[in-house]
Amino acid sequence: MLWADVNAFVRAAQLDMDECLEVDQGHPLTQQRAPVWSDNATHNTKWIEVSWVKARGKGFYVHVRKIINNHRGGKPTEYVLAMVGKYWSPVRAAFACDLLTRFIYGIDDPAVLAAIGRQHYAEHKG
Repeated sequence: MLWADVNAFVRAAQLDMDECLEVDQGHPLTQQRAPVWSDNATHNTKWIEVSWVKARGKGFYVHVRKIINNHRGGKPTEYVLAMVGKYWSPVRAAFACDLLTRFIYGIDDPAVLAAIGRQHYAEHKG
């Protein structure tokens, strides 16, 4: 799975319709053609963390982080912000986190998840 696949899923599930949700392409490990999971001597992806936080001002932010175990190279664990998104309700932010987790970890069929996402957006749009 590539980050481009995650972006395509986000669009198919309409998780980007509230304000935004996209891959941060500023880091080499999160470029569109970069793998979500990597297992090599320098960048061993240990976990993908998907969480949401309340903004100090308005809105709720979804963060997707690659947690990279660099112990083989003698370096500390690295946290790379792979995606960030903004939502106007905690319900939508929590829902986006759940759907992204299920997609990234391959828990459910992507087409079914995308349909669930579209339905949720239709029920909760502004």
